[in-house]
Amino acid sequence: MDHAVKNGKRIIPVVCRDVDYREVRKELASLNWIFFRPDGDDFNAAMKLLLKALDNDLRHARYHTKLLTRAIDWERHDFEKSLLLTGQDLQRAKHWLSASALGKEPKPTTLHLSFITASDSLSTSMKKRKLIAVFFAFIVAIGLSAIHKPC
Repeated sequence: MDHAVKNGKRIIPVVCRDVDYREVRKELASLNWIFFRPDGDDFNAAMKLLLKALDNDLRHARYHTKLLTRAIDWERHDFEKSLLLTGQDLQRAKHWLSASALGKEPKPTTLHLSFITASDSLSTSMKKRKLIAVFFAFIVAIGLSAIHKPC
């Protein structure tokens, strides 16, 4: 449970027997429970709810895991810049983040946000460096062409 909460994993509480609600962790207590108790709950209805919960935003949830795996690797390697997202990967991560802000579950963790923000910052910095390099190359080209013009 600690791992799931820390990493922003989707939790679907399934109740197979009655429990004292006061003893349930707050992370579980606030969720919608699916009741599968053998004495009185409709098994087919509960199964439909479970399948719906599992299928809900499945692509979003899978991408959550994929990004989290990369972010954990980045963290384990002391935030190595070469492990950050670039190009299409970065664009997809930013799109995923936007979808999360609009209510899709699971939500990004602090590590997700740090990873995407660091990736975006590096990308912006690299674009600026390339622009400066092109500008200086243009100035050098103008200078060289002025030197080689016959008088």
